[in-house]
Amino acid sequence: MNETLLLILILVGAAALTMFVFLGVRAVLERRRLALEQRLRHSDSAEIQLADAIEKSLASGQIGNGHTKVPLTTRIDQGFANMVERAGVGLSAEQALGWICLAGVSLAAALYLWKEELWALSVGLLVGTAVPLAIFLYLQSRWRRQIQQQLPDAFFLLARSLRAGLSLEQSLALLASEGLPPLSNEIRRCVERINLGMAVPAALQVTARRINLVDFNVFTSIVALHRNIGGNLPLLMDRLAASTRDRNQFAGYFRAATAMGRITAIAIGCAVPLIFLGYAVLEPTYFGRFFESWTGIIALCIAFGLEIIGVIWLLYLLRVDY
Repeated sequence: MNETLLLILILVGAAALTMFVFLGVRAVLERRRLALEQRLRHSDSAEIQLADAIEKSLASGQIGNGHTKVPLTTRIDQGFANMVERAGVGLSAEQALGWICLAGVSLAAALYLWKEELWALSVGLLVGTAVPLAIFLYLQSRWRRQIQQQLPDAFFLLARSLRAGLSLEQSLALLASEGLPPLSNEIRRCVERINLGMAVPAALQVTARRINLVDFNVFTSIVALHRNIGGNLPLLMDRLAASTRDRNQFAGYFRAATAMGRITAIAIGCAVPLIFLGYAVLEPTYFGRFFESWTGIIALCIAFGLEIIGVIWLLYLLRVDY
């Protein structure tokens, strides 16, 4: 069988399997997010409807709520743009995509010049594009963890500011100026929307969908509920800050208790691809025997499919819901 045809089939199969798994996981997470927003939304006020209408016209193009069907390509483009922006590397989405392509092409060319084999070209392209993407995902995860750790102090600051006689708008402006990034940067955007005439619950709704953290969603719901029926907002903010701090402490304890399990899961998930690449580089003759028949190709596809399923299963078992 033609070696070029085999490599093309393998690349197409791997890309299709990866995309299928990605879409499945994304659909599950999207359903859970919509269910959580439905539980947190105690009222359907005019401010929340205004936030949804304004959000669709924003240049950043956030994903809408469950009432508007957003095309898949738009969601993927916006998700990638948000990931690059949250990474804090100072690049636009187009520049980040250019760096990813450059890394993939450079590594592919280097491996091809070294081994002068067509499979080295495909392996270099896959690894070169996957590594920068993984770095962006890690930086985005770190950005969200930093915001989550800053939320309790931010809520306490808002409560003290409200008790001192400041309005909610002034308290948010104080948090934007005195807080620490990256949370202060997001609150500053929220304050700018408020200064342009957007209602406070509407501006917080847009910020909540950008940050996409449960505790900030609760804060947004509390503000919307207070604007509708009133109540002691400083007391609610104190209770929210205390509960957020307790959840952060529990999450830290959980990560410490499951550190060995997560390290083991990472080692198990990375062992097979690294061994496979090691044989491809060090023992190309043995590596090439997998592609001499359809049996070897099917076995490799099944092995990598089970590897992906196993990694997702481990991540599912090690997740924490609170």
